[in-house]
Amino acid sequence: MILVINTSSNGIDLLLDDKFAHFDAEKQAIALPNAVNDFMNQNNVKMSDLTAIGVIVGPGSFTGIRMGIAYAKGLAIGLNVPVVPVNVFELYMYETPNAFVAIDSGRGDFFVASPQHKPCTMTIDEVEIEQMKCHRQLDTNHII
Repeated sequence: MILVINTSSNGIDLLLDDKFAHFDAEKQAIALPNAVNDFMNQNNVKMSDLTAIGVIVGPGSFTGIRMGIAYAKGLAIGLNVPVVPVNVFELYMYETPNAFVAIDSGRGDFFVASPQHKPCTMTIDEVEIEQMKCHRQLDTNHII
């Protein structure tokens, strides 16, 4: 069983198999241990049931990502399980490989990735233009 921890944006997201929870948190570093314990208890899972810890490594808030990695590594060392780095773009594009993913950076631009774009940052104007190009290309590819 793999616990995935996401502290790359506001709050804390936790995923365990098909179970998901979001915890609002002003101070993620303080809230994370309690959020994980509460989530595990709500799902009747013991820490010893975990076989790995997944952690979101980007894109997102540098401080949030760094804190999530540190917590995941500490937990993994204590449980003697591996840490698995997970890129947010990979999660979004796993189910929908042709997706155009744009994530608000909170700084006035967006983290972007798609089959036609390596991960990068774009302004909102660039996102709108590139998203339309990708949409048109998908439409053209599906014409029979």
